[in-house]
Amino acid sequence: MKKKQSNDLYLASVFVSIIMAFFAFFAIRPMEVSEFRVNNTQFPTFFRVNVELSDLFIVNPEQAVLAQKSSFDPNKPMVALTFDDGPSQVTPKILELLKKYNSRATFFVVGNRVGNNAKIIQDICAQGSEVMGHSWSHDYLTKLSESRIRKEFNDTNEAIYRLTGVKPAAARVPYGSVNEKVRKIAREEGLSLISWSIDTRDWQTRNADIIYNIIISSVKDGSIILCHDLHSFTAEAMERVIPELVRQGYQLVTVSELLGATERSLEAGALYSSK
Repeated sequence: MKKKQSNDLYLASVFVSIIMAFFAFFAIRPMEVSEFRVNNTQFPTFFRVNVELSDLFIVNPEQAVLAQKSSFDPNKPMVALTFDDGPSQVTPKILELLKKYNSRATFFVVGNRVGNNAKIIQDICAQGSEVMGHSWSHDYLTKLSESRIRKEFNDTNEAIYRLTGVKPAAARVPYGSVNEKVRKIAREEGLSLISWSIDTRDWQTRNADIIYNIIISSVKDGSIILCHDLHSFTAEAMERVIPELVRQGYQLVTVSELLGATERSLEAGALYSSK
């Protein structure tokens, strides 16, 4: 009799477990997204999608980072806005504009600024944009030793990883200063190098109208546009630039999305300035 009761209890517990698993599956179910990439890195993991399917949780052993799902048509015109030298208190203003116009950008951050601006870094990812490294100290890498160049790359990427769970697969060097030594270290560290095709020279002109005119007069499909998210006049220019690019039919995407939309595969140590 006791054995029968024990069996009945066992079957009942199994039944309850199945029911609970059933409801858990339909409330929040794991879904493997084999083609999702962040910073040109394909994640061999699972993503949890909530009931509304509006946000994406990137799950890693250290933390979960909330990010908007990205969608774009690789067959339609696209450009990549990029912002160097931040993050700063100007960055959130640019993020709000990107969010308003359903657009994204790439932020090349200086490593020694990351720790004091942790929330901004995480907000960049949450908005759907991406974070890549711009060295630790913003020094001329071509003038540094190989060990120091490696440290500039690795310390910055590690700081980004601690906050986002993602190690960038590309970087931008300060001043666009690249030589074979820098390429060699980047290649050994598995990093592509990102340059630009349009330089707004916003740090020099310090004028929102000039920044706007430089971009709009030069932009074409595949452009990578260099700006800096340190200056209020750059954010002011974006109030006109972003809606105008969208009006002209451009998709504003990340560098990873722009370069990933081509047939070619990116190479570590190679320098890319447009699609």
